[in-house]
Amino acid sequence: MTEAAIVDRRGTLPTRAGAEPYQRRKLSDIAYIVVHHTDVTPTRFTARQVAEYHVSAGAHLPFPSIAYQLYVEADGTVEQVADLEEVSWHAGQAGDDTIAGVSVKNWRGAAICFAGNEPTEAQIAGIREACRWIEEQTDKALPRYGHKDLSATECPGVTWEKWRHRI
Repeated sequence: MTEAAIVDRRGTLPTRAGAEPYQRRKLSDIAYIVVHHTDVTPTRFTARQVAEYHVSAGAHLPFPSIAYQLYVEADGTVEQVADLEEVSWHAGQAGDDTIAGVSVKNWRGAAICFAGNEPTEAQIAGIREACRWIEEQTDKALPRYGHKDLSATECPGVTWEKWRHRI
């Protein structure tokens, strides 16, 4: 996969007015990939809709912007929605060990999110390609985790164990 295969949405999605941006890390700080899903939203839910929720007053955290680096649409299209160097708040919990005040899970993990509750075949292919792209950018093989492997959640869905080996 080449960079041209990734649709660049960085800088086009909404952000929280007045919020400090996420901290930044070196690519070498990334130690694994964390897969997420949007859960009960429709598979056609877009990265823009996720970002709008994350920066809204109704969000469960005051995210400065979307909480992932890559987003996989229903048709398998992979979008880069943030720099890999951004330490987004995608997997950390209160009480976690921290680096510079941010959960180690967030500092070390690059986040991929797919639209919906369970991935389509196209999304599984997109997630696999997104993982390969992250490995190209970091110049190392990275283990893949579901959000549920790091935190008490059902994310990325109840069938994660059935398809995780395919990414």
